[in-house]
Amino acid sequence: MLGRGFRRYGTALGAVALTGALAPAIAQADTTTPTWNCRASIAYVKNSILPGPLARIEPLAANGITTDPAHPDQPYCADDSQSVPHISTPDGPIKVDADAVKAVTLLDPDVAAARDQTATAAVAAADAVVNLSGVKIEVGAILSTASVKCVAGVPTFSRTSSVATISVNGQSVPVDSTLTQISTVVNGSPLSALIKLTVNQAEIVGDANGDTQSVAQQALKVELLSLTGTPMATAVLGEAKVTRQGRTCDGTTTPPDTSGSPNNPPTTTTTTAPATPVSPSIIYVPVPNGNTNTGSSGRPTTIQLNGANGGCGKLSMYFVPNRKKYFSSTYGNRIVTRGRIVSCGGKSIVGGRIDVFHVIRGKKVRIRKTGIRSRALGRLTLILPLNLTSRKIIFEYRGNLASNKVTSRVTLNLTVRYKGKVITVEPGPKRTAKF
Repeated sequence: MLGRGFRRYGTALGAVALTGALAPAIAQADTTTPTWNCRASIAYVKNSILPGPLARIEPLAANGITTDPAHPDQPYCADDSQSVPHISTPDGPIKVDADAVKAVTLLDPDVAAARDQTATAAVAAADAVVNLSGVKIEVGAILSTASVKCVAGVPTFSRTSSVATISVNGQSVPVDSTLTQISTVVNGSPLSALIKLTVNQAEIVGDANGDTQSVAQQALKVELLSLTGTPMATAVLGEAKVTRQGRTCDGTTTPPDTSGSPNNPPTTTTTTAPATPVSPSIIYVPVPNGNTNTGSSGRPTTIQLNGANGGCGKLSMYFVPNRKKYFSSTYGNRIVTRGRIVSCGGKSIVGGRIDVFHVIRGKKVRIRKTGIRSRALGRLTLILPLNLTSRKIIFEYRGNLASNKVTSRVTLNLTVRYKGKVITVEPGPKRTAKF
């Protein structure tokens, strides 16, 4: 089995259940429109490559339809409870296993006007493992909840989700609101795809002005992307969904609303909104091209992120006098270079190490000054010595310090003149560069 950690979440799921009310069979609810809908799913896998029933695979859901990929929601919310020791999806581009799974939906009270009811969905699992393209993602203690009710005549949604731990190929990844994007270098192979992890996200359909409105809170979404960014396969872990069907909080009954029925699903465009209480965290993981992520020893590649918010990053550098990548100077003058390193999501990478090399007469060397580190806002400064000759200066950022793979590189071209002539060696007696 996959592990421990489910017990702490049993209370949270139990809080949404009435004593003795939940059973494996779905309890009958008030289905007079307008009404609420709800569903709770521990995991489902969507595949854009395979058609028919294989397009969406869902082992277990409370108040859901796991056999109809096109219409997974029941027509109405109802009390339901589903729990199993283990679930596993079939082998494919993405495979999911989870332990100690429980999914609950609750409509309280069962028979009443919608404006007097509360619809709730909650789901939890002790552990889960997602395997795809040679990358193993281990997740600990998943919990998602979502509920909706009328407050002062207004439909009010509440939601939350959490993932206790995430590790990629055995390397722990921080999961908090400060994380935006992390790219881990799996190995030195060319990349054929990209894995995107989104933590604590809500998918929202519609708004208060429309006839339907839904919120699906997701603990973790794993997407296998092509190099163009198109999702080829997606796995969602821990989704709690509640929906408003019709004018549920109005004082009078409105005509039946069928926009959420299985034969006529909502057409409102889906938008992504941050979860509560933390913003979504996004993690990008490069996938090796046709290889697993284990080296010749068979052990997972070590991941050592370079700087806060480090991993997938973009480096920029320039000469201060003209803010360009090339500069002409006279021998003996002081020259300053500056730049910045940011993550792929635009966050400043602080404390990131930049390797610096000099190409002198065609030979790449690392002089005594081995590099610089980024400070606040990801800013970088390197003051060059007075005795430099013409050369190329290469700045390299490695997102994974345990790998030699360069994530971002910038080359500056310096031309130095002495008595009007371009020089590649120091004039006069031999000197040693001082840094």
